[in-house]
Amino acid sequence: MRFLLAVLAMLIGGYARGQSLEDLRFQLLDQRHGLSSIWITDLIQDSAGFVWIGTYDGLNRYDGQQFRIFRHDPEDTLSLLNDNGQLFYKDARGQLYISYAEGGFSRFETKGHRF
Repeated sequence: MRFLLAVLAMLIGGYARGQSLEDLRFQLLDQRHGLSSIWITDLIQDSAGFVWIGTYDGLNRYDGQQFRIFRHDPEDTLSLLNDNGQLFYKDARGQLYISYAEGGFSRFETKGHRF
């Protein structure tokens, strides 16, 4: 688990490109920082620089400062299909797709922040 969070810190630290290894800094991010769950299923960085983290308690988007959590809302057909175990795929155009452990997939719409 700590390895995944270290990888997350490396992705977020994209600004550190070109620096020596001695200058790299890592920060452990967990539920105290707003992550919805420590049970991470996948992570990816999109073309806008956001880090997306799939968990068993919603989908987390990290902007380098704070988390935004997306969850299934049975009243909203444009929300996640479910909150459990997302996996990611990014196509050649940078479009983010989310697949679910229980089946199905969604495409994230950057306009309106919906699926």
